[in-house]
Amino acid sequence: MDIALITQVLPDPADTAKNLGLMDLAGNLPTSVSPALAPAILAIGATAAVPQNSRPCSSRARSPGCSARC
Repeated sequence: MDIALITQVLPDPADTAKNLGLMDLAGNLPTSVSPALAPAILAIGATAAVPQNSRPCSSRARSPGCSARC
């Protein structure tokens, strides 16, 4: 249904294939790039400077909601 609607609103019918390829790229690019960027984004929150990430905490392992300092 989406492709049928897109083909109706394209600016130039002669460039339909190019425009549909661009729409496909826009839809699939985030899916392709996300796995490559995810480790870098996750590493921002898992630095050694954050105290709860620097050493294991046995009390936190027993209860996930524990707010006690280790």
